[in-house]
Amino acid sequence: MRYSEITESSIQDKVHQIWHECKPFLEASNGIPLYRGMKRMANAGAILKKRVRLDDRTPKDMPGDLHNAINNFFIDKFGEGFRNAMFCSGDDTEATAYGALYQIFPVGDFTYVWSPIISDLWQEYDGYAAEEGGEEDDIGYGFMGDVVHRGQWKNNDLTGAIKSGHEIMIRCESYYAVRLTNNKEGEAAIKLINK
Repeated sequence: MRYSEITESSIQDKVHQIWHECKPFLEASNGIPLYRGMKRMANAGAILKKRVRLDDRTPKDMPGDLHNAINNFFIDKFGEGFRNAMFCSGDDTEATAYGALYQIFPVGDFTYVWSPIISDLWQEYDGYAAEEGGEEDDIGYGFMGDVVHRGQWKNNDLTGAIKSGHEIMIRCESYYAVRLTNNKEGEAAIKLINK
């Protein structure tokens, strides 16, 4: 049996699950791929199903007080704390800056926020902090006013968000991630999903 036949038969069930469980996303995205860079897990298959940390996410780099302030801004504006979310992009190169490349499929109902003028909130903060200097609290306060409040945040136009290549903060309970980095099985799964 050829590799392609083995791969297709072994991933067909998972592809059907993605079609069924991710229908709202597949319809809203119009087939435009959404990516995420993630740490590759040893012995993990090409298709993973993962939960999103919606309530207790500890930021990797951003100061905790600022993370909370930005979350509160999004709660006031959209009713949800979008810094406790999954971070994705339509730009595969941008995504690989954070790890191995995965194509992402949110499961079931999902909400999202993105900015047409801010490509990545952490990168904006990092540049702002380097430029402004000073105490962390002062930098955070200035960043909220100078950047976050002026971000023109949107919670619609998913295809525009993906095409922009900017960071998209997605809240959903779980998602499928199909590994694309050096992975023939993942590439075969994507071909099946897009049939």
